[in-house]
Amino acid sequence: LGLWGLWPKQRALPQVPPAGLFLLGLAALAAVRVLGLHGAPLTDDEWAYAFQAKTFASGALTVAAPPDGPYLDYLFLAVRDGRWFCHLQPGLAFLMTPGVWLTGDGFWSLWPLHAALLPAVGALAGRLGGARAAAIAPWVLLASPWFLLTGATVEPYPPLALGVTLWATATVDLWRADRALRQAALLGLLLGGVLLPGVAPQPDLVEVLQADGRFGTLLAALDAAGLTDALRG
Repeated sequence: LGLWGLWPKQRALPQVPPAGLFLLGLAALAAVRVLGLHGAPLTDDEWAYAFQAKTFASGALTVAAPPDGPYLDYLFLAVRDGRWFCHLQPGLAFLMTPGVWLTGDGFWSLWPLHAALLPAVGALAGRLGGARAAAIAPWVLLASPWFLLTGATVEPYPPLALGVTLWATATVDLWRADRALRQAALLGLLLGGVLLPGVAPQPDLVEVLQADGRFGTLLAALDAAGLTDALRG
């Protein structure tokens, strides 16, 4: 937000192509990982995910517990019936498995996914705010300690953020391109209100659709299916 307000509007913003943003993200995250953190885990989570990824890379779900196994049964790891395993959700460890196979460090298969956040955020910002937003948003993200530190370590948040960003971008594109989809989404929201009795007074949904003036075809189909009465307050 600071960059948005401080950058003079009359000055052209540097337009970095998506490939350039991706390479910039790779370089920044690698620098933090190697030079700042020296390749070491930053949190207990990373030790656990690394253990889980190495277990998966070996083709197993658990490993034999070491002799001092009870001392290694802690927040994220468990020892049960002589087997030692990580009980965190397995999705992130599966993404790390190629990195374990190729380099011995599962982070490096997450690395390109984390870097892809920069062009993805730029694309979404462009959809929502135009060229100026598309140019500024990646730099705001790149200046974020959250992005640099979580993106240079093993955490589920950057891959999750990438998935949500891509989903939001696709949703915006579909919403703008497909009028029928917009109608269906609005109807879904209205029907959702029927399932929340007692939370707030419910409007007459048929009257809401009629008042909009664009849902004649949809209302005719609902009426033909005998659903009109079900939508009335």
